[in-house]
Amino acid sequence: KQWYQRRVRGEMEVDVEDSPTTSPVKQNGMVVEVAGPVVIQYKDKKNREKDKKMKNDCYCWICHHTGNMLCCERCPRVFHIKCVPLTEEPDEDWICPCCAHLEECKKLGDKSKCCRTNLAKMLPFALDRMSSSGTEAFQQPVTTEVAPNYFDFVHYPMDMGTIRQKAKAGVWQCTQHFLDNSRWILHNCIIFNGGKSRLTALARTVYNVCQHEMLEISLCPDCFLNSCNADKDWFTRPVKRLIVWCGLNCEVFPSGLLKCCSDKVNRST
Repeated sequence: KQWYQRRVRGEMEVDVEDSPTTSPVKQNGMVVEVAGPVVIQYKDKKNREKDKKMKNDCYCWICHHTGNMLCCERCPRVFHIKCVPLTEEPDEDWICPCCAHLEECKKLGDKSKCCRTNLAKMLPFALDRMSSSGTEAFQQPVTTEVAPNYFDFVHYPMDMGTIRQKAKAGVWQCTQHFLDNSRWILHNCIIFNGGKSRLTALARTVYNVCQHEMLEISLCPDCFLNSCNADKDWFTRPVKRLIVWCGLNCEVFPSGLLKCCSDKVNRST
């Protein structure tokens, strides 16, 4: 069984030894006995209700191991301090890199290259490519009939069907938001099945396809959408893009710019 150490928001840290023996821990000035997964005791109902609304995961989002975790204040993800990486635990409320990027996406809104409305049109095509033969295990939520102890380890389940429903509802703010939430499938698979199982290898393949599709959308949403249509002449269609002069073997020709690095492009007027 996995044993973990968890920080509860607004309270003192709960220390639990990495062993199956019962050990006294201190929380909110009270000493309680803990044997097995941490049982949180509260002084008041407010903290209890707050923690019920969003239960943190028990495994690091980066290395998928247990230990002393830094909890994100916006999502269920938890991290080892060394995996973030940080030199010490922040004194104030902390949000993870995934939530920080999501905040930036919300600020851009319709000004981004691929806004939320256009993204909802493209994600079904990406999900179809992610749902190749052999991925049936990830298409529907895992039930206790299939895996009775699944929810003893997995605290934030995710599946392709749920992702697809949220895509239709326009939940995903940007490509990175979609990618970060799709990664829950891989993360949960590693936690429950182990890093070397056949299912985990398949989950990694699905996530790699997702990364590729999101990169294609980010580079040129118009090209991605045109390529998904049944029109054979999509590649000859004009798209809105910055035109730059490119040099190759002393030849100079105009080309559409996909990604701009300020130190590589000469912006002459």
